[in-house]
Amino acid sequence: MSPAARTADAAIAAAATIAAVLAVIIQARRSGGLDILFVQPGHLPVRLGPGHEAFPSLAILLAAALTTAPLAFRRIYPITAFCVILGAVIASGSTRRKAQLLESRPDFKVVGIRGNVPTRLQKVAERAELDATVLALAGLTRLNFEIKPDGKLAGDAVPDGLLATILGFDVMLPCAGQGAIGIEIRADDGRILKICERLNHFNTFQCVTAERAFLRAMGGGCQSPIAAYAEVVGDKIFMRAVSFHNEFVRRSEAKRPPTEAVALGEELAARLK
Repeated sequence: MSPAARTADAAIAAAATIAAVLAVIIQARRSGGLDILFVQPGHLPVRLGPGHEAFPSLAILLAAALTTAPLAFRRIYPITAFCVILGAVIASGSTRRKAQLLESRPDFKVVGIRGNVPTRLQKVAERAELDATVLALAGLTRLNFEIKPDGKLAGDAVPDGLLATILGFDVMLPCAGQGAIGIEIRADDGRILKICERLNHFNTFQCVTAERAFLRAMGGGCQSPIAAYAEVVGDKIFMRAVSFHNEFVRRSEAKRPPTEAVALGEELAARLK
């Protein structure tokens, strides 16, 4: 199957999942049984349906340390970053991660993997044909997993003998909204709107807004081979982005005031199209 076909299949599967979730939400909304939906912003459609608004919440800090990606691998390898053997088999179901891995290490073979974080770690520990997997540090942190100074990955449900190293932003940019929690509400619900406005964290909101504006302008979703990361540096939002559309690698970065978050995302998308 060609890379384009695999990307299309992933997009179709993601769309089907979103459609199923939205069907449940619509039914709950009609019955008055749902006020708030907590969701990873990268899984929200880039265009919300009529009557819905979204807020990234202060519940989880959008810190650089939580948006990087660890490479978890078996203890047979040394602990320095990205030192896995030539031709290693890396397990990842993300087209975005696959594209970035192969840009840095074209000798890698990237294969699909399914399951939650403990399941994926167990597969790497038990299957000799798998050398490593890439996970979100935000997810590991929320599960109270920890990378020790000696490189050992520790925590409940972490198999013995696994090491981890963090991939920097020069190797792996996250999906839009990584590390934040989004809150979706009904646009006409003034009571819940006031609660969300009190929870909302301005800098996080503007950063995620810039990332989602980039995603929307690129015509992508959480399964697209594009990535973006925005952070507040001084009095500006600094944003980096990469696109692997049409198998060409394009990177760019820019900065603007926080109040120009949407324009920042659209500017980077225009450069990378």
